[in-house]
Amino acid sequence: MTGFNLYLRFIRLNFLANLQYKGWPLQMAMVLSTVISDPIAVFLLFARFGNIGARFHVHRLSRVVGGLFMIGWALARLEIVLRAPTTILLVFALVGGYAIYTGVFIISAAISFWTINALDWIYIFTNISYQITKCPPQLLPAWLKNTFLYIMPMLAFAYWPAAAIGGWDGVSPALGWLALPVGLAFLATAIMV
Repeated sequence: MTGFNLYLRFIRLNFLANLQYKGWPLQMAMVLSTVISDPIAVFLLFARFGNIGARFHVHRLSRVVGGLFMIGWALARLEIVLRAPTTILLVFALVGGYAIYTGVFIISAAISFWTINALDWIYIFTNISYQITKCPPQLLPAWLKNTFLYIMPMLAFAYWPAAAIGGWDGVSPALGWLALPVGLAFLATAIMV
């Protein structure tokens, strides 16, 4: 028996021994697909974009697509017809929210020179932006409502546009139009910081 035959026999025994685990063949199939597909993706990205492809994360794009899908699903589920004013209001809310989040990242970058963990600042904003729509502002204490209106303006781009588009009671539809001006004002303030 040559050394190469012995090596092949050990590989065969290793393969047969691992077949006793039910998940092992699936794991090997996934590893094989990753080994085959990853170089192709890297080649395509680098061939097309050079170094830009080194930091391309598909999961970030999936969040945007998923969010747009959820907006469409919610509008269809609530049977809201998109007319020109409603569509413009929705675009203003999205652009205003984008401006506010851009401002949050700019402020986080600015305070990272003086703090250890500026990421918590981002977490506060991202968690508040979807939690604030669960409770009407009329039910919030005055200090909390003022915080979400003047310091962290989440009501302006999360709650009020949704209330204006959905026709919720107790909210003036005019407040929904504040999303874009408030978002741009917050971004301008963040840039000045």
